[in-house]
Amino acid sequence: MQLMPPKALAWIVEGLRYRAGLSQTALARKCSITLRTIQRLEAGDPVARSTRRALAAAFREGDAGIFDNPEFIALASRLYRESENARTAVIARILADERSVARSTYPLSVAERRLYRTRV
Repeated sequence: MQLMPPKALAWIVEGLRYRAGLSQTALARKCSITLRTIQRLEAGDPVARSTRRALAAAFREGDAGIFDNPEFIALASRLYRESENARTAVIARILADERSVARSTYPLSVAERRLYRTRV
């Protein structure tokens, strides 16, 4: 049986928890699992099948095995990858903007000027 990648499960659970307005402690109580288990899960560590089922029940998903459903796993994994790619692209843009501001604010070093001339 294919399991949802731990990072994708963490991303989904954290989003569901925020949407429900629950703290990690409140979710742990609602699921009857430990706070440390929720923390490990949201950090991307693997969790037991019983934990995934307890989470599905806590979020009132119709199917207690939703986190084990191959179609859901494929969709959640794809969405997680897309969100990570988008996040990486945004960070790259921010860093590029910061570099351009730094170049216009501070004079370039000799090494930076040489590097810039070779690229232009």
